[in-house]
Amino acid sequence: MVLTRGDVELTVPADDGAVAAVASLRTSAELDQARQEILTTLRDLAEPIAHFNHLAERQRGLTARVRAATGADNGYAAYIDTALFRATDIDSVVEFVIESIKKARVVA
Repeated sequence: MVLTRGDVELTVPADDGAVAAVASLRTSAELDQARQEILTTLRDLAEPIAHFNHLAERQRGLTARVRAATGADNGYAAYIDTALFRATDIDSVVEFVIESIKKARVVA
């Protein structure tokens, strides 16, 4: 088995342990890269989610004001309006992402 890092090449016997160790190191590097990409994407979502939350809170406040001023109860419409996800929005990709985030854990 040939290991390459930069300009250095090292040939080592290709026993199962060495192959597995090298594969494990490469996989760790790939996991780190994927993790960083996911974290960047999540950070990019912070602003639009904060904006959505602000608008949803404003809509709930306006709904209460309309109810107080007119007696009209459009609470259910506001409930639907302020939901981040609606059943019709959820496809297999969105569902996969949401479920993956739910299962994610923070470790040291």
